[in-house]
Amino acid sequence: MKLDEKDQKILTLLTENARIPIAELARRVHLARTTVQERISRLQDKGIIKGYTTITSSSDEGTSGLNVLVRLSIDTKEFDNVLSALQLLPEVKRCAAINGNSDMFLELRVDNVLKLEKFLALLGALNGVNQTKTNIVLNSYFNR
Repeated sequence: MKLDEKDQKILTLLTENARIPIAELARRVHLARTTVQERISRLQDKGIIKGYTTITSSSDEGTSGLNVLVRLSIDTKEFDNVLSALQLLPEVKRCAAINGNSDMFLELRVDNVLKLEKFLALLGALNGVNQTKTNIVLNSYFNR
């Protein structure tokens, strides 16, 4: 689906603030409110807008836990099985196939180092996972 300038502007504004009111979107893209609603519905139906999310602060203000990045090397024959297993683990917030020395990238959220250790042991026990490389996120400066 080819996006015109108005669709691109709507996507940009929604990416910046998914809670922006339709009336404000319409004002900013110079279209009628119903036209903007129809465009958003079409973008959702076509799978361009896949969903909306809430990003929480990971600072000391009320939230605790660790954000963790994990790279996995996986036996190619077991890729789908590993992916299916990872989908069942609530700690996995994002899973992506990547190139380079690893095959898969995970973003995790765990309560503490002990739970991270248990999670990594579980990963290592999955059939097809050959190697993991783990980094704990110390600070995030921005998130888009």
